[in-house]
Amino acid sequence: MRNERREVLLFLSAPPEISRKELISVLAEHTEARITVYLRSQHRPEYDDLLGSCFVYSDKPARGRRAFVRELRARLYHEAIVLDFGHWSYFPARCLFFLARAGRKHVRSERGVFEFTVMHPIALFRHLSYRRKHRSGSVAGVPAGTPAPFLVAAYRGTLGRIVGSVITMVEYSWRLARR
Repeated sequence: MRNERREVLLFLSAPPEISRKELISVLAEHTEARITVYLRSQHRPEYDDLLGSCFVYSDKPARGRRAFVRELRARLYHEAIVLDFGHWSYFPARCLFFLARAGRKHVRSERGVFEFTVMHPIALFRHLSYRRKHRSGSVAGVPAGTPAPFLVAAYRGTLGRIVGSVITMVEYSWRLARR
């Protein structure tokens, strides 16, 4: 049997003050592992002293969403870890966790760590019901008490896009008429 190096995938989907502590903890737990980290590009300087041995990627697609997801799913990891501390602005990064291929998937939150499995979704439902009661953070300036972020994203992707397009056409037409 070959002695393979374990591969761990980590999504730093919480504010830097929380993510930094969790990253230190994960690095201490997985000293011999090859760790791949997805994080926000603008926060990378805050982690530079810890990420020397890690493979670091941005959680934003640079060459399109399809290519980004294809690259994410290309490798099978031994373990995937996501941070869920209730900050809705990190919701897209947490969605990447569900798209990744991993033997074991763990969710770290302020209440501890639990394993996510499709066969036993009870832990995830308990976590989501807790998260529904105890929200923090915001999405695009919307207060923390707003409905789930996917509702805001659905608005921005449908009605918000239509309204934005109409406003843009009116402004463009107005500028053309004033020439």
